[in-house]
Amino acid sequence: MACLAALGCGPGKQAPPAAEMAFRVDSTRLGERFEDPGRALALRAPVRWKPLPAAAIEEGMRRVRAAAGADSAHEPRMLALYREEPEGASLTVSHFAREFTATARDSLAALYLARLKSRFQQGQVDQGRFQYRGFDVIQLRVVDSQAILFKLLISRPRIALFQLDFVIPRGAYDRELESIESSIGSLQPLS
Repeated sequence: MACLAALGCGPGKQAPPAAEMAFRVDSTRLGERFEDPGRALALRAPVRWKPLPAAAIEEGMRRVRAAAGADSAHEPRMLALYREEPEGASLTVSHFAREFTATARDSLAALYLARLKSRFQQGQVDQGRFQYRGFDVIQLRVVDSQAILFKLLISRPRIALFQLDFVIPRGAYDRELESIESSIGSLQPLS
């Protein structure tokens, strides 16, 4: 998958120019469509990944707020949650309440990177960036013995920062890889 070959940049460093990314999109690997209520972006979940009901999303947000404590105002709001059965792969679509400057977005990515490195000390954690259809994307990737995680921070001028979180159990990764790449490749601006 092209987006897996990430270029690194750490906190305090000038981000290298992001290359335009190309994705292989297989429409047979695409399922449910997500469209931002604010009309900023749309994408399709991987095939057979079903949307969870609003009550499950609200429960997820309650848990995030409880875990974040005083920092919960800085957590993104979940807009959609898709889950694959039986292995339990998932895609969470979230957004922040405001637009981030490039510097603020890079600082957030550095914070996430540090958290992931601390949490997954036995795994491989890396960061990269790319452009896609007018979006600036920062990708964080974790590979450990149990799962592979992708966190994508997606920004464009004059829209709130979006976040996609893919969590794929190792046993499902080979089967789901093309669907995940197609899902990311389905990302499109709506305005």
